[in-house]
Amino acid sequence: MKRMKQLLTGCAVLALLLGSAVSVSALEVPTETIVRNLDGVQEYIKVYTVSPEMDAADLIEPPFDYNGYTYAYTGIVKVENAYSDTKTHTETVTVETEKKDLNVILEALEPSMEYDDGTWHGVLNLDHTTIQTEAAGHEVRSYTITEVKQIDNLNSNDMSFVPSTTVKDGVTIQLKNVDWQVQSTDLVDDVLVPASYVAVATYSGIGWYSAVTGYVSTAEYVGTVTSEGIGSITYTLTYTGTPIAPQEPEPTPTPTPTPTQEAETERAPAITTAPEPENTGERTTHGFNWLWIVCGVAVLLALAFGVILIIVIRKHGDHEAKYYETEDTRYEDQN
Repeated sequence: MKRMKQLLTGCAVLALLLGSAVSVSALEVPTETIVRNLDGVQEYIKVYTVSPEMDAADLIEPPFDYNGYTYAYTGIVKVENAYSDTKTHTETVTVETEKKDLNVILEALEPSMEYDDGTWHGVLNLDHTTIQTEAAGHEVRSYTITEVKQIDNLNSNDMSFVPSTTVKDGVTIQLKNVDWQVQSTDLVDDVLVPASYVAVATYSGIGWYSAVTGYVSTAEYVGTVTSEGIGSITYTLTYTGTPIAPQEPEPTPTPTPTPTQEAETERAPAITTAPEPENTGERTTHGFNWLWIVCGVAVLLALAFGVILIIVIRKHGDHEAKYYETEDTRYEDQN
């Protein structure tokens, strides 16, 4: 059983090898075929339209026979089929600015841009109506808060009259400095002495706020882009034909006619065969010489498979014969 599996695997490998031997040109079907006689030269023309990546050498066939002629490759003509497509394309661009000012944003945006992705190319123009701006981010920043207060009509320059803190913009700030000034004086024993004071108190502290770090603006560029290139290639292959020489029949001995046969021969009318008209412009819709190649491969596969099956059956039969011969010998020894 194991040997049978190995043989079947070998058959499958042989089939793959024979199948790969078929030329690429046999798989490629021509879009048009023309058989003609041009100025006494018999030609078979095959036209293929294939992708630009295909090698033209794969289309050339070996000499083949058709309708009484043997055709051999003599030339090829290549025509590139170009294409050109257009479409509308939109590209989105992002820029960053420090201010949310349209003039500043427009300075950061180019009025137009070149677009090329390797396939499509063109010029795109800025669409001003699509500009949108938003904050790029926020951060917490600090600032100094300062407040100056003046306290009048104090009896003395005592610090207890000056508050140690005050509130500004919702933030409590601390007393940093006091400047005492004499507001009025009195004459005591012919000497002027301060009667009242003014306290000029300076307060300061730190405040915090959230600040925008910058602005991000997006805008769209719109325009028409074009794609150009070679879409396909048309190859026209020419095969020149030479007449196939007819095989001469072997001479056969001529029997001696009897008088009766001679009379019948004389009475029989002569039969002449009209010459075949010359084929000067026959057109076919497709070549079929590749069918012969495929049929040949199929026949080879069938023959190979048949030979392998015969070998397997014979070996299997020899194995059974040896088995029965051994059993008979054992039976005779026991008796």
